[in-house]
Amino acid sequence: MKITFWLLDVNYEVRNNVPEVWLWGIGDSGKRVLIIDRNFVDYFYVVVEEGADPAKVIEEIRKEQNPFIVKFEVVERKFFGKPVKAIKVYCKDPDAVPKCAKTFRKLEGVKDCLEDDIRYSMRYLIDNNVVPCGWHEIEATEEKNIKDIQVDNVYNAKSHPKLLEKTETPQLKILGFSTLCYSKEGSPKPDRNPVIMISTITNSGEEKQFLANENKDDKPVLDAFISYVRNFDPDIIVGYGVNGQDWQYLNERCKKLG
Repeated sequence: MKITFWLLDVNYEVRNNVPEVWLWGIGDSGKRVLIIDRNFVDYFYVVVEEGADPAKVIEEIRKEQNPFIVKFEVVERKFFGKPVKAIKVYCKDPDAVPKCAKTFRKLEGVKDCLEDDIRYSMRYLIDNNVVPCGWHEIEATEEKNIKDIQVDNVYNAKSHPKLLEKTETPQLKILGFSTLCYSKEGSPKPDRNPVIMISTITNSGEEKQFLANENKDDKPVLDAFISYVRNFDPDIIVGYGVNGQDWQYLNERCKKLG
């Protein structure tokens, strides 16, 4: 079946050395979907020394008997405008790419390894012309949500997404929040300093504050905040310093308080 979705986010998982690209989106019916693509093989480039034979370099790479390398392709590329010969090395486990490149740099005939630092999910977006916050169409089959993921439907991709010309934005639920932590001295530490206030606002204009009592007991604050987020069920969460600080602090505080 064909699935039309608006791409919210992308990440990847590696299970038993097999990568999965996870495409999180909003379907054209307004339901939240997760599309899992297991059909994309990661790669990087081995740049060959001038005058070296790419076939011999491939032989040297094969001698390493690396279990993650699945395919080689000799290609012509340009490096700072200068034509170079390179070997496109396909690797079935994207997490193994940096280690493979580090090993291959030491081989005879190898000038350098390039593009081994491109994140697998980013490589997927670039190579397949997949655009965040854009509408796409993909051939997929529905599969059971055995991982208990908070989406309405999970699909297994049978093709890569095709970008559509639709421009309208779906109805999104957006939540912003900010935290305030208490410490008598120095920067707050989640193992001992409570979260005394969490302020939230949604794109519908609803504002809420979750406040600790005079004893600065933050367990009720965290309980109320978690309940509110689950009930509102946002598509997007925003905030200043949220990714860099707040999530980690809240996670550590929740672990501390059970």
